[in-house]
Amino acid sequence: MRRVYVAGAYSAPNVTDVLSNMRRGLRLSVEVLQAGFCPFCPWIDFQFGLLDDITIDQYYRYSLAWLEVSDAVLVVPEGAEKSKGTQAEIKRAEELAIPVFWGLEDVKGFFAAKDSGVSPEFAVSELDDEVGEVVGGAIVEINSVMRAAVRKEKHKCYSWRREHSDEHLRKAARHILTHQLVRDNQQAPTGENHLSNALTRLAMATILERDKSCPSTQ
Repeated sequence: MRRVYVAGAYSAPNVTDVLSNMRRGLRLSVEVLQAGFCPFCPWIDFQFGLLDDITIDQYYRYSLAWLEVSDAVLVVPEGAEKSKGTQAEIKRAEELAIPVFWGLEDVKGFFAAKDSGVSPEFAVSELDDEVGEVVGGAIVEINSVMRAAVRKEKHKCYSWRREHSDEHLRKAARHILTHQLVRDNQQAPTGENHLSNALTRLAMATILERDKSCPSTQ
């Protein structure tokens, strides 16, 4: 089984928020397990403290050791931006070239494409006739994202500008590969229009690169 480290906010100023963080983390970890992966869920390690005193540093080193041998990192978006621990985990994963994802569907698509052995160049070459059919939908999606300034409507706290342009490009490539796998019946439909998502990601990458060279637009 592929090892997926589920990262996200844990601590909070009050017990209610801590429990909310735990509930979101546990829920996503269950979904990862049900999707056929092996999740590491840091929200269940509080049980160690029921038996003996465990320091924050011990918790951190224990979690990081599992992250470093994981095949991917999946982040719970809510609260991740303000969580120092989560940001440190993302940074460590990037240092080790471990892919970081913000949605379970992206994890599924990435490993499905990887297992298929289909190269991005081959996938793109076969899409020429299909791109025109989804350009209109992609434009609508881009406009929606720009107006709301968020990645997805269901994650209003998560601004797509937090992602780098190269991350958008990587996700665009994964969407293209997933589109081909679904089209060729090598993967079950996910309910997403992956070709439209790919075009949207490419547009976002272009916008971010433009903003880098034009500071006045930021």
